[in-house]
Amino acid sequence: MSGVLGIFEQREDLLKAVKEARTENLGPLEAFSPAPDEDLIEAVSPGKSPVRWLTLLGGVTGGICGMALTIWTTAQWPLLITGGKPLISIPPFLIIAFELTILFGALGTVSGFLYWSIWARHRRPLPYDTRFSQGHFGLWIECPSVDTEQVAKFLKERGATEWEIR
Repeated sequence: MSGVLGIFEQREDLLKAVKEARTENLGPLEAFSPAPDEDLIEAVSPGKSPVRWLTLLGGVTGGICGMALTIWTTAQWPLLITGGKPLISIPPFLIIAFELTILFGALGTVSGFLYWSIWARHRRPLPYDTRFSQGHFGLWIECPSVDTEQVAKFLKERGATEWEIR
């Protein structure tokens, strides 16, 4: 996917451009700053992470697997000495189900984190300019190649000193 990289000298111009690009739905945005900036992170923030769904899926899967494992194991090898108690009793099985819920939830979280932070980035590498670590700010707007001239004009009007179509 192509896009436009705008280079700004002033933080305020970048914040204004990010907010206006969000309201106009220009496309996925990525901002570059020489230092961490809470306002910029909040303005660019894409929303909630999809990793939380993998954590939930892993936890539910772990709980179901824990109950199924303990019930199946007890049904396969029943003890004749139960003292009048039911063979399949839920309270002792909850310990294994809880442990597998935590284990599968953690594995889901780690796998989701790795997928969305490492492997997904390789499919969409971001452009970078060395001036971003020397006091300049940058804004990458991903867009189809037919819209790059329009996005470059948008960045120029919002105070970008330079822009590159990539």
